[in-house]
Amino acid sequence: TTLTGVAGDVQEMALSPDGRRLAAVTFVAPPPEDRTRRPDGWFGLWDLASGRVLARHHDEGADGGSVAFSPAGDRVATGWADGRVLVLDTTGKVRRTLDLSATSAGPVTALAFSRDGSLLTGTWSGIVQHWNTATGRQLGHPVLVEAAPCHERQPLRQPAHDGKAQSGAAEPS
Repeated sequence: TTLTGVAGDVQEMALSPDGRRLAAVTFVAPPPEDRTRRPDGWFGLWDLASGRVLARHHDEGADGGSVAFSPAGDRVATGWADGRVLVLDTTGKVRRTLDLSATSAGPVTALAFSRDGSLLTGTWSGIVQHWNTATGRQLGHPVLVEAAPCHERQPLRQPAHDGKAQSGAAEPS
């Protein structure tokens, strides 16, 4: 099955905990003649059995860099190049916007939900933060892990659905 319905090059994908849905974020380059325009991005959510698009969200002026499902599969977090995280329900409606720009710089390159539904975010500047997605409040303090070297992938260890650790990575935008 070929999945269609959103524009751009896929930057990252996530499989739902039940294995029935796929979420992805994309990068859409601006036209070469328009040097002032920033890239756009899309979030898409598909039913894998039918290939049907269940939800999509266009983000003008920021490309997507990371995506993660909540443990219950009822929410999807998307990280964007402008330092925002959108928490969407599975219909594509934005339920919460987290603005990481006050404590971090650069794109959101890594996302991972914990078992309790809180969210860990990582940015290109090396800052990791912990969030309550229901309230939008940060839990604890930002932590500088290590600033990302230019043009290299940065691993993020996240809990797998079976409780073991799995590695993921995000490319720079």
